[in-house]
Amino acid sequence: MCRLFIIFLSLILFIPSIHSQENIGVRVSILSEVATHPLKSAPASVLSLNEAVISAEISSRVIEISVRVGDIVKKGDKLVGLDCVNYDLAVNQISASMESLKIRSDLARKQLKRTQSLRQSDTVSEDVLDQRTADLAILESETKSTLAALNLAKVDQDQCTVTSPFHAVITERISAVGQFAGLGTPLVKILDIENIEVSAQISTSEMSQLLQTNELYFSNTEEKFPVVIRTVLRVINHETRNQEVRLIFSGKRAITGASGKLFWVDTRPHISAKFLVERDGKLGIFLDEDGKAKFHILPGAQPGRGSPVNLPDNTHIIIDGHYALRDKSDIKVIK
Repeated sequence: MCRLFIIFLSLILFIPSIHSQENIGVRVSILSEVATHPLKSAPASVLSLNEAVISAEISSRVIEISVRVGDIVKKGDKLVGLDCVNYDLAVNQISASMESLKIRSDLARKQLKRTQSLRQSDTVSEDVLDQRTADLAILESETKSTLAALNLAKVDQDQCTVTSPFHAVITERISAVGQFAGLGTPLVKILDIENIEVSAQISTSEMSQLLQTNELYFSNTEEKFPVVIRTVLRVINHETRNQEVRLIFSGKRAITGASGKLFWVDTRPHISAKFLVERDGKLGIFLDEDGKAKFHILPGAQPGRGSPVNLPDNTHIIIDGHYALRDKSDIKVIK
C-alpha cells in the first residue's frame, strides 16, 4: 500500500515536469505586417498676416464708398473716394506757377548769355553780369521749391482715391458718404486673404514626431488642406507645455479665420494593444528568438492603447498564444 502511494505521488510530480518541457504553440508575424501608423492631431486655426484699418491721409469729405462688407478686393482696387476739388485746384495753381517760373527762367538765361557776350567786349560792367547771374540762380531755386510743392500736391491729389494695399476681404465699413474725414479718420477695415498661415499648438512630447512626418494637413471639415511647416517658435507655454508651429498651405487654402485641427501621420510603428501582455508589473510584447519567447518591455505603454515600438521592421512578433508565455519559454510556431 505504501509502495503504491509513492508511485502515485511520483506520477503527480512527474506530469507537470513533462508538461513544462512541451513547446507552446504560437503564431508569429513580422513587425511591418502588424504595425500601424496612427493619425495624430492638434488644435489649429488659419490666421491672416495683415488686418488693417484703412484711414484717410488727407482732410476731405467722403463722396463715395465703393465696397461693402464681404466684398473681395485686389491690391490697388478703389475703396473710398474723397472730395478732391481743393486738391485739384492746388495742383493746377502750382502747375501755373511752374509755367511762369519756366518762362522767367528761360528769359533770365537768355539775358545772362547776352550779358556775358557784352561783358567780353567790355560793353557792360561786372556788376550787371553778377546781377544777371544772381537773377537766374534765384529763379532756379524758386523752380526747385515750386516743383517740390507740386509733387506734394500731387501726392495729396492721389490720396483722394483710397485703394486697397493687398488682396483682401472687407470686414467693416467705418465711415459713411457725406462724412468729413480728417487726417487719420478710419474709413474701412480689411483682412488680407492672400498672406495667411496655419497656427497649431503642439505638445513638446509630440514635436519630434511632427517634424519627422511627411504628411501634414489642416482640416475643419471633411476637406483636407495640405500644409508644410514654416517655423517652430522657440517658446514653450509654461501652462500648457505646448509650442506654436506656423505652417503654410502647399495647395488649396482654407478660409481665413477657420478653426480646426492639424493632422499628421506618426512615422513610428505602433503595436496594437491586443498584442500587449503584462509581466512583473510591466507591459510589453513577446518576440520569437530562435524558438524561445523573449519578453520585450515597451516603456510608456498603457493598457488598452497601442504603443510605439522601437524595433526593426523584420522583427518577429508573437501575435497569438502570447498570453500563456513567460520570458524564455520554449515555443513552436504554428502556421
